[in-house]
Amino acid sequence: MEALIEKDIQQYILYLKREKGFSAGTINNYISAIRFFYTYVLGKVWNPQKIPRMKRRAHFPVIPPREDVLAQTEYFERHPLVGGGGNYAKKG
Repeated sequence: MEALIEKDIQQYILYLKREKGFSAGTINNYISAIRFFYTYVLGKVWNPQKIPRMKRRAHFPVIPPREDVLAQTEYFERHPLVGGGGNYAKKG
């Protein structure tokens, strides 16, 4: 019976991924909720090897080209009300 339940959980996770198209983070939230129910409500031992969490893809930051950064810097230097043309700190 326990193998049947684990197999059902695995099938449900595959359904969330393939049919629903959920992200790894969302599926991991579902796995956490199922694990809570499985261990605390049903009182069964959770086997993370049978039902592993999904790996999340690393997202790298977008780095703008140097020309864009220089253009923005020049714009802010020419427009003091927008960005950084003046020093507004109190001098004392």
